Amino acid sequence: MKLTSVKTCDHCPIRFVNEWLALASAVRLELRRHVGDLTYRGVFLAEEILNLSISVGAESLYVPKLNLLRELTGIDKPELIKVLRDLNRRRVIRMQKVDSGRRLALNLDASTWLANPRVSHDDIRICRHVLAQANGRDENSAPGAGPAGKTPSVGKLPMGMPTDSTTGDDEWEQPA
Repeated sequence: MKLTSVKTCDHCPIRFVNEWLALASAVRLELRRHVGDLTYRGVFLAEEILNLSISVGAESLYVPKLNLLRELTGIDKPELIKVLRDLNRRRVIRMQKVDSGRRLALNLDASTWLANPRVSHDDIRICRHVLAQANGRDENSAPGAGPAGKTPSVGKLPMGMPTDSTTGDDEWEQPA
């Protein structure tokens, strides 16, 4: 069977899938570097906003009812409001009031977040290299190339992983 190329217009989201996926991967890494300063629920919610934005092919996500996020994540409404406020205050997400809902967007520039990373890029690079060696791969081998046949050398690993918002009377701002 011969594969044919798909023709798309200049504005079709399908044209940007690879770019979005690469960007999403980089943002997920940044979110996980900040676990510890950001809560696990905050990182989980930010990743869900990222995933949903990508799935609709937009940079932001309109959420008409808070209950939709509650049902999707399983986070209780008061805690969900607290986490959203914290992420917004720390500039990890942008939250804009639109009609009766909110438009949520992940801030893709991690350098502007008001959160401290708990793991450095160098530590991640070293750990990934050691894990690749421990699993029989060197950095230059292809995925699925098989074991290198050497006993992996682990060496010294880096260690150390160890609310203010706008006022109003809608469901997004008042814990129930």
